[in-house]
Amino acid sequence: MHSSNHHVEAPRTSLALAGAAFALSLILQHIPVLGWLVYPFQLFATLVHELSHGLMALFTGGRFIKFTIAPDSSGLATTAGGWRLLVVPAGYLGAALFGGLLLILTNRSLGTQGRRWMALGLGLFFAGVTLLFARSFTAIAISGLMAVALLALGWYAPPLWLTFALNLLAIQCSLNALDSVAGLVRLNTGPFQLPNDAQTMANLTYLPAVFWAAL
Repeated sequence: MHSSNHHVEAPRTSLALAGAAFALSLILQHIPVLGWLVYPFQLFATLVHELSHGLMALFTGGRFIKFTIAPDSSGLATTAGGWRLLVVPAGYLGAALFGGLLLILTNRSLGTQGRRWMALGLGLFFAGVTLLFARSFTAIAISGLMAVALLALGWYAPPLWLTFALNLLAIQCSLNALDSVAGLVRLNTGPFQLPNDAQTMANLTYLPAVFWAAL
């Protein structure tokens, strides 16, 4: 009976922590004075965005040369080769996919040990990409700090704090991805057309940028 109760309660506890992380995320996003607490998550979403460009270039036979992130949370990934029709949209899609997968994995019966391994694996991954590809102070700082934070979470955090932190990271990344896409649509329907991924796709395909932004 004890073992059965444990399996019933664990998902409920995890989902309750996910709900708390979602509520906190909404509060942080809608109270301007707390904006500084959201800022690291915005930089993290940019980090995932730029890494998604680079990884897609590698997956399609190209090269990932470097990435930079600016203090205003804009970023740039420099790649060579690969399939451009996949590399260019990979940024926005990658950030959404990362947030969604992290949310699912955190709450789908991984158990505490599985979550620890996931946090440690992600920490090592971000440590690796920091050393290999980060080429600006902000990129090195956010990627390096995220690596240290995830390694510390995986190694030291109590189970509830580990689950809450992973949920918060997943939800913040997902919300930032949605925010970025909404901003992309506004940017490509407004009077000022700044360079962006949707514009690049428009140049590659001759379909309008707003089509790619909406898609």
